[in-house]
Amino acid sequence: MLTTSKQEEDILRTYGLGVNSFITKPVTFEGLLRVAQVVTSYWIEIVQLPSQFDERTSAAA
Repeated sequence: MLTTSKQEEDILRTYGLGVNSFITKPVTFEGLLRVAQVVTSYWIEIVQLPSQFDERTSAAA
């Protein structure tokens, strides 16, 4: 979840709905670029997803 909110109730509600992470957007363009780089690095280079990722696999996680 990428949002402008920092409200605890928003964080709790979205995690309760099953989001993978709650990220508050930075106020500066440079900050937003840094967050985009980190998120891209995580999802493209770091995380290990199953080779056959589909709805059945994600429901088991």
